[in-house]
Amino acid sequence: MAIVGVVTGLEFEADAVLRHARFAGVADHVLVKAGLGRARARRAAEDLLSQGATALLSFGIAGGVAPNLACGTTVLATAVRAENMETIACTPAWTARLADALQASSPFAQGALAYAPAILITRQEKSATFAATHALAADMESYGVGEAALKAGVPFAAVRVVADTAGERLPEIALHAMAPDGSLKLMETLSRILRNPRQIPGLIRLGRSTARARRRLDSVAALGAPKAFFSAP
Repeated sequence: MAIVGVVTGLEFEADAVLRHARFAGVADHVLVKAGLGRARARRAAEDLLSQGATALLSFGIAGGVAPNLACGTTVLATAVRAENMETIACTPAWTARLADALQASSPFAQGALAYAPAILITRQEKSATFAATHALAADMESYGVGEAALKAGVPFAAVRVVADTAGERLPEIALHAMAPDGSLKLMETLSRILRNPRQIPGLIRLGRSTARARRRLDSVAALGAPKAFFSAP
């Protein structure tokens, strides 16, 4: 069985993997680290490889960029694309095994992920990303994990759950809410809310959609942890 290094952007994403890996009795075959953004995710992946990981998985939530992709959709990546950069393919055999396990997590979609250097706030940003990449969803970490996997010559896969849709505008505060280690900057977030309370309705909508995505992410971890996450070739 492979030792899989799982890289997430946020702490709660890492917690979901670890919790279900322990429950499934495969905790000895998983190494998990959070690192927000491409560069930190790449360094996290390289650190996991140095600890003995033999395959790399990007796991967490993402922003939808393809029209009509619903909140809570599980996206299994076939590749990670970035505008004016090399496309990084996911390992076909591992991706096929993940598809077999995760299709029960409906709604389910398979296709490309896009790299976003920052959270996509506006509908126009999401539309532009879709036009440039024809991806289903975008996140900030998968490309960095893929870079590390490509350099090391190890299997690579990416699983993401859509938290916000292509037609949804996020509150600007979302750009500043997370610390580099993937934890919530609670006091700064509260301070920004107090300075601009007009963002509260948007934050409530984002909180609801993120909570839905977190529940789906937890079920995805439960489906994948018993074997599929750790069956990399």
